[in-house]
Amino acid sequence: MENPIKEILIKSNTEKRKTILLIVIILVVCIVPLSLKALYDSKLFNDNVRKGNDSFSNEKFNDAETFYSNALKYRTDQAIVDKQELSKNLSFSLQNYNLGLKQFDDKNYLDAYRSFSYVSAQDTKRYKDAQSKEAESKKMYTQDEMTKIDQYANSKDYQKAINEIQNLTVTKFLDENVQKELLQRRQQYNDLLAKQNAEAETKAKAEADAQAKLEAQKRAEEEAKAKALAKTQGVRIGMTQQQVLDSSWGRPNEVNRTVTANGTHEQWVYDNGGYLYFDNGILTAVQN
Repeated sequence: MENPIKEILIKSNTEKRKTILLIVIILVVCIVPLSLKALYDSKLFNDNVRKGNDSFSNEKFNDAETFYSNALKYRTDQAIVDKQELSKNLSFSLQNYNLGLKQFDDKNYLDAYRSFSYVSAQDTKRYKDAQSKEAESKKMYTQDEMTKIDQYANSKDYQKAINEIQNLTVTKFLDENVQKELLQRRQQYNDLLAKQNAEAETKAKAEADAQAKLEAQKRAEEEAKAKALAKTQGVRIGMTQQQVLDSSWGRPNEVNRTVTANGTHEQWVYDNGGYLYFDNGILTAVQN
């Protein structure tokens, strides 16, 4: 018969081995997936960083920013955060540089100046040229505006000259002496414009008065013609007394007037034996 103590020890060791094995299995089940996920996340991080670097090298800064952003989903890395921000800045810088070139070619110098001013100092490839183009845009815009001011002033279009001076002075492109000169010219053009407007108003009033006089004269001539025509025509029922006077019957030799509660009745007597009868100033009957 085996020793009971030995049997107990054997049984205890067996239980310990089972427990250890169970623990190992649990650890493997938990750790392996985590390790695999970590390896997969690391691969995705590295792939996006590599693509971001490739895009950055090819100046596809929008794509680079997207790849770096994707990489940061799998790992926090300050270096990649910095490259993402740099890609964003360079994308904006490149966009404004290209826009500035187009605007400059289109002679839209003020907008070109503004676009070049947005080119970042971090954009070492384009910054120096952008600074040069910005200065050239400023110069060309100033020259164009000065030319327009002179042209408008020479053609006596003072309002447009004043507008161009306003456009130029607000840019602060000018040195103090030129700025002062333009402000003096603006005051001069304001005075000339006021005089020009006053002369135009006087001229317009004179033309309106002349037109009104002409129209009044025309109406008078038409009325005279109408009266002359009426003198050649007879009378008809419904005429007013004035119309009868203006007609070929003219003024009567005698007027017999009767006033009653119903109004005023008149009989006009003519030397040709004709009679006209009026009720309240309106011709109601004719007797020849």
